[in-house]
Amino acid sequence: MRIPGRILLAATTATLGVALAGCGGSDGGTSCTDSVCTVQSDGPGSFDIDQLSTKVTLSDLSADSVVVRINADRATIRRDADPVRMRGFLVTAPETGPDRAKVRIER
Repeated sequence: MRIPGRILLAATTATLGVALAGCGGSDGGTSCTDSVCTVQSDGPGSFDIDQLSTKVTLSDLSADSVVVRINADRATIRRDADPVRMRGFLVTAPETGPDRAKVRIER
């Protein structure tokens, strides 16, 4: 079966876009060094963090907390509070707000 060039190009472009978005989310992103990753999001978002082999979802953003889901575990992380242990990670939220969150995940 022969696939027309335009369909093949569209499929290739879509696949590449998904691959490049592996650490993406809702207008934010991730950065990792060794065993620490930082996730920043403008609004709720989901992030596949290849370096930690995990998926992180941020939701319910507020002035003093953010709900973090790591795989199946879910916890409310308070801004500048003690780290919360989730799935073998230590999770903190150095920045929170109703439309932005920054979460630090350490293995």
